[in-house]
Amino acid sequence: MKSIMSFLPALLLLCHLNLFGQQLTVIIQAEGVRDHEGKLIVAAFSSQSDFENEKTCYERIFEKTTVKNGKITLQIELPPGIYGITVLDDEDGDNKMKYNVLGIPREGFGIVNLETTGLRKPKFSDFSFILSKNQDRRRVKMRYIF
Repeated sequence: MKSIMSFLPALLLLCHLNLFGQQLTVIIQAEGVRDHEGKLIVAAFSSQSDFENEKTCYERIFEKTTVKNGKITLQIELPPGIYGITVLDDEDGDNKMKYNVLGIPREGFGIVNLETTGLRKPKFSDFSFILSKNQDRRRVKMRYIF
């Protein structure tokens, strides 16, 4: 019995690490993507302050070669948690959003689960969701102001 008890802490630690190391798949259906030039950048945020400061917890770049009729399916892997996901259509390929002098985006963007209208930047709580299951499907409608 004593030998089993000596392995118990190690076993519990192994189970704990395995649970938190789990990656879940998020499938994002992007609609309204313009042209085939540039690339799409998917960014995930985990809090309001990170979203305000553009501090991502995850980023992945996708080529736009599979865009068909303005649609493309993107797939990312994240650990379980609370996220807000955005998509940037980086048309000039510089890996960042271009803004005009008034601070209005000059490149396409989309926010998962939120169709943007107006010019106000949304709050994290407007589009965040809990990722707790594999093969979670989400939708994003791209918006181009210019």
